[in-house]
Amino acid sequence: MKKFLMLVLLVGAVSTMSGCAATMNHLPLKQVSGKQGGIVFIDQKATGRPDNKNRVGYASLTCAAVPIVPVRVRKGHINEKIMNNIADALKNAGYETTSVENDAAYNGPKIECKVRGLFTYNYTYGFPFVPHWAVYRVTVNLVDTDKKILWTKDFDKWGWSIHILKGHDAALIRAVTATLNDMSKEFAGAEFKAAITKAAPQEVAVTAPIEVVVPAVPAEESVSVDNSPSADQPAQVQ
Repeated sequence: MKKFLMLVLLVGAVSTMSGCAATMNHLPLKQVSGKQGGIVFIDQKATGRPDNKNRVGYASLTCAAVPIVPVRVRKGHINEKIMNNIADALKNAGYETTSVENDAAYNGPKIECKVRGLFTYNYTYGFPFVPHWAVYRVTVNLVDTDKKILWTKDFDKWGWSIHILKGHDAALIRAVTATLNDMSKEFAGAEFKAAITKAAPQEVAVTAPIEVVVPAVPAEESVSVDNSPSADQPAQVQ
């Protein structure tokens, strides 16, 4: 009995160490063909989840998945990290990005993101090979300056790991990387490029001034008066 309790405590300790933090980083992205070009604005923060919470799950104990320790994203805020990662996918597709506050004005196509799911799990029944997995679900929209959606795409990915000490982080990194690789392909596609072109500010055509030709009015003919005395009139004597 004593050995069993010691094993339970050990498993709990390992679970605690393996599940307390994650980074939301990603692995190097795959190169995509048909890279595009241009500038895309991007929201500073993703929406759809609390802006003041960095928790993405719990480390669990036993096959019943009893949560014991919260898993939090460290070194930055989740909603900002999500948008920074999307910016990396845009750059991988050939675009330049400009980050703006969500409610700030912008003058071109802009990327918005809503989080539909972001969480991690682990089960310790396989100790010392503790399975971890992460689920990452987001919706990305491209909007114009009037907030009209011109392009939208749902991304649903998951990642796994059996890393003892960094299982949650490794699983989440895999999920994020798989999502960004899919995003890169979509951003480099013709459909997204067409939406970018439609959302780009249109140049105002300058109409050349119409030249109105006014016909010249002929000057009035001048009448000359001859005041010299005629032959029938005698010259005036001074």
